[in-house]
Amino acid sequence: MRLRIGLLYLALSVVNIVILTAMIFENQLDMLRLNFRLQSDRIAGTVLTRLEELDPSRIDDLNTLDRVLNENHIISYVIFTERGDKLFEKAKEASVLPATGQIEEPVRRSVLQLRPTALIRQRYTIELNESDYSAQYTMSLPGGRFEQPGYIHAIMRIADFEARYRLLYRQAALAAGLVFLAHLIFALIAIRIFFRRIGLLAHASEHLAEGNLAARASWTMNRMDEVDLLGTTFNHMAQKIQSTVDALSGLNTEIQNELTIGKEVQEQFLPDAKSLAKWNAAAISRPLREVSGDVYTFFQAGGQDGVFFADASGHGVSAALITSLALLSLERIQETAYSAEEMALQMNAAIINHLKTSMFYMTGVFALFDGDRIHYVNGGHPAPILIRKNGDIEILDPTGPPLGIKRDVSFEAGSIEASSGDRLFLYSDGLIESPSPEGTVLDIEDVVNILMDHPDPTEAVNQIMVALDALLPVVRDDISILYLGVP
Repeated sequence: MRLRIGLLYLALSVVNIVILTAMIFENQLDMLRLNFRLQSDRIAGTVLTRLEELDPSRIDDLNTLDRVLNENHIISYVIFTERGDKLFEKAKEASVLPATGQIEEPVRRSVLQLRPTALIRQRYTIELNESDYSAQYTMSLPGGRFEQPGYIHAIMRIADFEARYRLLYRQAALAAGLVFLAHLIFALIAIRIFFRRIGLLAHASEHLAEGNLAARASWTMNRMDEVDLLGTTFNHMAQKIQSTVDALSGLNTEIQNELTIGKEVQEQFLPDAKSLAKWNAAAISRPLREVSGDVYTFFQAGGQDGVFFADASGHGVSAALITSLALLSLERIQETAYSAEEMALQMNAAIINHLKTSMFYMTGVFALFDGDRIHYVNGGHPAPILIRKNGDIEILDPTGPPLGIKRDVSFEAGSIEASSGDRLFLYSDGLIESPSPEGTVLDIEDVVNILMDHPDPTEAVNQIMVALDALLPVVRDDISILYLGVP
């Protein structure tokens, strides 16, 4: 803005200077021309009067004539007869000498206006040249020794007018300089009064935008004009922003502390190393935020060992609260339910009763190990993978809808043969549904290949996470894995 306004002001200043200087110069030039005309006419009258005062009997005294002409700014002249024959001639700064030849025809014709027989007789003719401030006169000479009337054609140049003309240019240049100086002083004052404060305000705004909440517009605000009002308003706004951000930072710190505590509490719900060792299991949980919506745990129901793996909708605190509700409900459910189907029905009812809305739900898998079989219910969860010790693969497809969607729902229990040495792989959808920037995902075939290449559970889980990290620079969902051996 400063540059655009400066260029506009410069253009207006130039136009103003040109117009003002042109007006002053033209006015002075008109006065100089008028003065030149008047002065030339006055000198012509004076010369003619002096010539008429000369004694006709002594008109041949060229020295007297030359002196009269020189005294009146005549720099050169020619004396000629009525027929146009030159008699005497004087060039600039030379002596009067006899001359021969004819006078120029325009000069000879001008003599016609000086004759006594002319209709409108003139005492003299004058032709002005305002380019060099010279004048050409033609006038009669008093009678004398000439056989016919004599005339003189003289050129006058008034040096004073030439000096004035040159002075006029200097005065015009001086006027332009003074006007430019006035504009420059005004511009400097405007910069100090207006643009300097605007610049300080813009500088403070940039620092505030960069995160320096202590940035303020700093100048002496004693003019109480619009710019001062803008600076005061900015400082008040910046103070409000700083106070608000400080308050939010304090709240954020408190929330972060509480989330850290929540994360530690949630980790206590997950199986410890002793439980994992009992099941020859490897597990990992990587929350999108501090707390996770994924949960897994081991339990016993009706004398059967079981595993529960669930993924609540959403992320963060809301999803973590749903999983906490599910784990608390599981402690009660495992005491009264003795089948995977009954456990799923009671978990569905518990979620609906406590949350009373279909906005929150969870997918989950209940698996009970009964000798050489696994009885399971898959409530809308990504299908677990059973890898038999002979290398065969079985998929535990969903047998019902997600938990907490609606009250009147039925879950069909699935049953699959399994024996000791087989392994069960459970995972959340964040593992196979998180796209890379190019849109690719780690599909289930890639996961199975890694499981087949790495028999050790811990090594297999680590290799899966290495492959996922190579694909995803940023985690976009909660990711959990539980890889366990069939007891």
